[in-house]
Amino acid sequence: MARQLCDAVTLRQESAAARVGHSFACPLDLHALVPVPQEILQLGPDHPEALSSL
Repeated sequence: MARQLCDAVTLRQESAAARVGHSFACPLDLHALVPVPQEILQLGPDHPEALSSL
């Protein structure tokens, strides 16, 4: 049983690694949970207002 679990984990890891750069699936999408207003996104990551909104 332990071998089956190990094999399943290995297959899952290989599958996930193969999707890197090809899949837009995200296991935890914070923007979906707490959307950032478009106006803040347009300011850029280094803008003081954008940083203060965090």
